[in-house]
Amino acid sequence: MRPENGKIESTFQTIANKFTIADLNGDKLLEIAAWIKETGPLFKYQIYHWDTSAQQFKIDSNDRYPRFFKQSVIPYYESLLQNGQPPYRMVAYGLSYAYVYAGEYKQALPMIEKGLAMKNQYPPDKELLQLKSMAQQALQK
Repeated sequence: MRPENGKIESTFQTIANKFTIADLNGDKLLEIAAWIKETGPLFKYQIYHWDTSAQQFKIDSNDRYPRFFKQSVIPYYESLLQNGQPPYRMVAYGLSYAYVYAGEYKQALPMIEKGLAMKNQYPPDKELLQLKSMAQQALQK
């Protein structure tokens, strides 16, 4: 929100279940990570940064924020695994996703394989296979 012509104008709109507001990438500026509930324990993430010239928040790419995934998302899914939180394939997928976007590709691959071993569950194999491809490509660089 910002004052504009004596009124409060919205500079940020999203539908989210949870927010993280912090310096998510180490640039000494605050970003907003919107945690958007997908299903069960799964979340999708939209990260917003302040665009000074446009004077509004803009969606940014998740791959620019490995620090956020290391400090916030990985601990969330690890705590679910430690507590035996079903459905396990969803948790395996969420943790794999977080590892990939945190740049922790070696940790992602075994978790992806655990997820793929659980058949006929959500999310579909193609989503786990996409993460696997991303992790393998990154390790080859």
